[in-house]
Amino acid sequence: MSQPLNPFTCTYSDSFSSLLHQLKCSLAITTYQAGKLIFISPAAGNKIMQLPRTFQRPMGLSINQNQLALATRSAVTLYTNEPTLNVHYQEKPTGYDAMFAPRVTYHTGPVDLHDIHIHDNHLLAVNTAFNCISAITPQESFTPVWKPNFITEIIPEDRCHLNGLAVHNKDWYVTAFNRGNSSGSWRPDILNTGVLMHAQSDAIILENLSIPHSPRIFKNNLYLLLSGRGELIQVNPNNKTYTVISHIPAFIRGLAFISHYAFIGISRPRKSSSTFSKLPEPAHQRNAGIIVVDLNTGNEIASLSYLNSVDEIYDVQLLPEIIRPNILSPEKPEHQMAVVSGGRSWWASEKE
Repeated sequence: MSQPLNPFTCTYSDSFSSLLHQLKCSLAITTYQAGKLIFISPAAGNKIMQLPRTFQRPMGLSINQNQLALATRSAVTLYTNEPTLNVHYQEKPTGYDAMFAPRVTYHTGPVDLHDIHIHDNHLLAVNTAFNCISAITPQESFTPVWKPNFITEIIPEDRCHLNGLAVHNKDWYVTAFNRGNSSGSWRPDILNTGVLMHAQSDAIILENLSIPHSPRIFKNNLYLLLSGRGELIQVNPNNKTYTVISHIPAFIRGLAFISHYAFIGISRPRKSSSTFSKLPEPAHQRNAGIIVVDLNTGNEIASLSYLNSVDEIYDVQLLPEIIRPNILSPEKPEHQMAVVSGGRSWWASEKE
């Protein structure tokens, strides 16, 4: 009789683990379906290590130097990397080379935040319920800073399913599933109505897209995932064209870059979803996981696949020069024991 699999059991190619070793980086993914932020790191013997941490519906993730921002069901929490906390960490002293400790939590309420971005020491988030880009501040649940010009009201109706945000200097690139102005108008024809917009000019750069997600800037180039067609594309915003870099027969969402590689999240669409049922059959056949594409060739060169626990991945980020990251979740009491000041740190005992 076979033994049940441990949670978050996965298989991966030798090239996946060796690539993390070669690049000296770790991977972070969010899965709202499983309620986890998962760090994936290289380990000895060409293996990997996973560190799943529990959060309430984790979605957008932004990492900027020593800061990490995470959007969850009704909040955004900002963390800072406090490596001195590793020295006396009770679970595994000196076992980690990064420790993200919570510093500020903004209580947004249930506004369905998607992509989030740390920008000039401010937090920007895609507010899907209210169809706008929002600044996250202490004063209110959110402050609208931009909406598509086809949206007439800032009200919680998820009219166009605004979802993706890429920031390049003063330019913001935003994705949505359509240009509708009524509640849920994007649902009937999600395979053919997506748009990529330039916020500052209100210009539509691309239209008739298939479920666009995860716009990203890398080496001054704009990339995007067409989830409904399984395509990684590179966009020329000036002439409003794009080039397909790679085709992946899967539902792809979540994108991060390092060197000349793209790390792409794969989700296994919910069978019960009337929206996902419209996807082509290959999108339903591949397990959730991560693939790596060589930007020079467009070929898939490495992969990780979950056998259980994870079906849907939202965001993917990389942590360069960090091999064993950890994060103190506000969901657990241990973060209340950590004290940092002046480059020094202490762990209080629970008795105190």
